[in-house]
Amino acid sequence: MLGVQNSLLVAFLVSLLGGVSTFTSASFFAVIGGLALGGIPLLSLMVVCGPALLIGDLVFYFFGKTTYDVLPVKTKRWLQKVEVWVQEGRNFPVQLGIVLYTGFSPFPGDILMMVLAIAKYPFRRMWLPLLFGNMMLVWSIGQAAIGGAKLF
Repeated sequence: MLGVQNSLLVAFLVSLLGGVSTFTSASFFAVIGGLALGGIPLLSLMVVCGPALLIGDLVFYFFGKTTYDVLPVKTKRWLQKVEVWVQEGRNFPVQLGIVLYTGFSPFPGDILMMVLAIAKYPFRRMWLPLLFGNMMLVWSIGQAAIGGAKLF
């Protein structure tokens, strides 16, 4: 009943809101799985939902950038060690971790974005792995829904 264009709009909005709040991840998974079962091509869902999730994650990245001053001293010391480790040029492990965490973990990316922002990891180094990971998450959810439906 939704139609292809309307369902992609719904997917974009649910992804955008699902990327902003840690409490709407379950509804995001259900909507993406339902749309995949309804016949929406996974590639279309990936292209629409990946950038929307990225925009939602941006909110928490910028929120994390502004919270550094209110952290306890002990936490700041730990984050300074993380920052030194990141600044020494170990980008590939961090970027691989971003892809794996956002692409295959059911946990919200909000926590990851806040930690990376507080650790002063530059956004220009994380946006592409984050986008790819978000697109892989949509693919994973769609494949799980389609595979689960075939079992029954």
